[in-house]
Amino acid sequence: MTVIDYLRKAPLVFRNGITLLKCKVGLGMHYAISHEYDLAKQYLESGYNLGKKVELPPITAFSAYILACIFAKTNDTQNSVKYLAESIKLTPRYKEKAKHDPSFENIREDRRFRNIVGR
Repeated sequence: MTVIDYLRKAPLVFRNGITLLKCKVGLGMHYAISHEYDLAKQYLESGYNLGKKVELPPITAFSAYILACIFAKTNDTQNSVKYLAESIKLTPRYKEKAKHDPSFENIREDRRFRNIVGR
């Protein structure tokens, strides 16, 4: 069994919300790195929503930031700025990171993006 197979079965294996959250975010990151953006969005959005339920702001913010990056890369500006704003609200340092992150190259000139990051 590969790590990916194990993580896919995580909802059946783990009942602990935080462990499940980390598995979902981990799978989302795996798929994002593999450029499988639809699967990445699915797992990261699930992790983001679970993170809000278990009130774990650092992981919720991280999930939101990575979702913002993926949505920017796939030219979905509306969702990108939505998740970016949420990530910055939870973890303000993401504002500075987003200014220089190449993931946002497609939307860098959009007024909504500039309003969020202050450019």
